[in-house]
Amino acid sequence: MGTFLGILVVLGISAYISYLINDKYEESDSEFKQKGVTVNYENSTVELKRKTFTIGQVKNVWQEGRAVCFEVDDIADPIKKIKFGEVKHAATFLARIKIALDTAYNNSLG
Repeated sequence: MGTFLGILVVLGISAYISYLINDKYEESDSEFKQKGVTVNYENSTVELKRKTFTIGQVKNVWQEGRAVCFEVDDIADPIKKIKFGEVKHAATFLARIKIALDTAYNNSLG
């Protein structure tokens, strides 16, 4: 029983560390990436939870506590939530994602 509990603790700690590391972001001239969300400036697309949407299909973005929510044109799953470890990380991500979405939208205009 003790070994099993030890393994669970180690797995929990490594999952939490991975969760925190994933809060880091990457940005280049062509895209923004953080927490599994990619905004491609050149194609004006957003990849959320392994699905790709055009900028026009992203209807709204807001924060709910430690999560940032995306409303998208997906009848089966219209709300996508990206969870963070802390409220301030979610707020920072929301500010960054709004800038990235604006950049992609402006690029789509030509």
